[in-house]
Amino acid sequence: MSIFQFTDYRAFLKSHFRQQPGGGRGQMLKLAKVLDVHSTFVSLVFQDKRDFSSEQAILVAQYFNLTASETDYFLNLVQWAKASNRALKNFFHQKIIQAQEASKRLDTRFEHERTLASEERQIFYSSWHYSAIRIYTSTSEDGRSVEEIVEHFKMPRKIVVEALAFLNKCQLIVEKKNRYHVGPQRTFLEKGHPLLKCHHTNWRQKALNQYEEISNDEMMFTSTLSLSRKDFERLREHLATLIKTTSDLMKETQPEDVACLNIDFFWVK
Repeated sequence: MSIFQFTDYRAFLKSHFRQQPGGGRGQMLKLAKVLDVHSTFVSLVFQDKRDFSSEQAILVAQYFNLTASETDYFLNLVQWAKASNRALKNFFHQKIIQAQEASKRLDTRFEHERTLASEERQIFYSSWHYSAIRIYTSTSEDGRSVEEIVEHFKMPRKIVVEALAFLNKCQLIVEKKNRYHVGPQRTFLEKGHPLLKCHHTNWRQKALNQYEEISNDEMMFTSTLSLSRKDFERLREHLATLIKTTSDLMKETQPEDVACLNIDFFWVK
């Protein structure tokens, strides 16, 4: 579970321990060694009888390999638990709420390696084929030629050549001896950007166009649900975590072909 689903740092630590091999057996002793304290102190923290200091909290965050935003959130949880007057508690509570809201924006979960200029975005997000061609160049260590791209997508050569020229100019791909290699690994449109609707529409239309040819190895799924507001938030977090996991996997995978993942989750009104 994401740390942003917790408002009690002890609950987060207990949950994290339970997810470790062996149910977290021995983790408390390891954490005590990292903090250079007796394991009894860590046990008292978990029993809500003691609190970590700020110095200890940052070491705990490093031990769990938290990101910068997760570390900031964890430190706020510790400070909120320790706050001794209402004003200070309210101060950290507001920071926690703000961080939870920020965590719901997917763009805060990704590191962007390339920010397109405004005019570049207009072109890149105008059609699905710019992104598809760019990703396809990553599917071979030797890059891809114009002819290979034309054959794979069954696309007119003129369109492919123009797209490659644009992508190369934007440094989203790199040309080496008439073969094209993928450049920076990710582009991203923040929530609310006017081109985001166009981007979603392009790929959903692409999915609809391929509906009749969907194979048993592929998947298309649509479901209308009736659920509580609380469970909506829980499911949304699971999906956001899946998207982040998918993004992380893309850094390790050996590219072989181009795929598209579309996810929609919204209240029907």
